[in-house]
Amino acid sequence: PAAMAQFLYVQGRWQDAIALHGLAAATARDGGDPASYVRALWPLVHMQNMVGDFAEALANLKQMLELDRELGEKAGEIEALEIMGLVYGQSCDYPRAKASCREALKLARDVGTGHGEAQALSIVGGVHLGTGELRAARESLQQARSLFRSIGETVGETETLVNLALACALMGDYSEASTVLDQAGPLVRDLGDPYFRAWRVHATGILQRLMGCYREAAASHRAAHEQFDALGLLS
Repeated sequence: PAAMAQFLYVQGRWQDAIALHGLAAATARDGGDPASYVRALWPLVHMQNMVGDFAEALANLKQMLELDRELGEKAGEIEALEIMGLVYGQSCDYPRAKASCREALKLARDVGTGHGEAQALSIVGGVHLGTGELRAARESLQQARSLFRSIGETVGETETLVNLALACALMGDYSEASTVLDQAGPLVRDLGDPYFRAWRVHATGILQRLMGCYREAAASHRAAHEQFDALGLLS
């Protein structure tokens, strides 16, 4: 089921992908292996967050965090805390989002995992972006981008770059925002991920609108709307 779910994700059939990931997770749970169950829950949580099913995503994340702690899996614990921060941020519960990210960042630095530190910085940067703390957002995202780049983690760098471009644009640094979006372009194309493609187009529209290029902004936002709609995110 997991392999077919990934195919459905790429095709934009996200609800079908969620159903298959749920089946894979239930199978792993019934097998009695907690580690396998946690691994099976990850793609399900990812998809639930993407479609805005935050309550289900958080319920699964809390299970995962508890299991990772019981298993002594520090990397899993860090990631669960980070994604909890992301989901809390997406649902506008910013105090809990920041608390989860702070806990993840401290643990990542204690353990010495560059990926965990980069991920926590990227997510908390996105939270700061959501609360309008633009200077803090830019600083966290710049640190995250440098860390992701140093370890060759393309997915994290791509998402961080798009958010960094938004932070720069909202601060009025349009030249830097444009440069950062240009840097994200090849990464987005190489990943072939439809969500990142739509998100970059959306960010481009925001920058164009802030710069007063309204015709171009309207075209970008229409394109992003079509791409998000094709993924089932606007229904």
